[in-house]
Amino acid sequence: VALDRDLELTELLDRLDFDEAWFGEHHSAGWELIASPELMIAAAAQRTRRAGFDWLELHCAHGYLLSAFLCPLTNRRTDDYGGSLENRCRRPLEVFRAMRAAWPADRPMSVRSSAHDWAPGGNTPDDAVAIARAFKEAGADLIDVSSGQTTREAKPVYGRMYQTPFADRIRNEA
Repeated sequence: VALDRDLELTELLDRLDFDEAWFGEHHSAGWELIASPELMIAAAAQRTRRAGFDWLELHCAHGYLLSAFLCPLTNRRTDDYGGSLENRCRRPLEVFRAMRAAWPADRPMSVRSSAHDWAPGGNTPDDAVAIARAFKEAGADLIDVSSGQTTREAKPVYGRMYQTPFADRIRNEA
């Protein structure tokens, strides 16, 4: 399949044959898959739907790949995917939109997000509200709020229900 950037995601997915036989064999990743991992993620969302799941979550917390884009402590990029909060949100939102396009509109989709990096220079609760708003605008039905685990320098303040204020603020402000 040749990658045509002018095609809509759904058209590209229709052109790709992501069936069980394809995944059961060894194939080298072609340019189409390397250049657009959204296709792989969207295909996984389609398989999840076909498997009968009712809910899908994109994990953007705890220092995993998409969290590394969101966190200013780990994202040191100087291109369109680094720097400002808007730029740091760009890649996770691209991935989310691809998943949302492949996931049925009548089924919920959530995003797990870190509400606080607990380290100087990291994301703050204010940033978390802005991130949650961006995902809500992109079609997220729920924000699964967590915090920390993005850097070893983190100094979380633990206690009973210590993450509840973050979730409450995001629910009320995003």
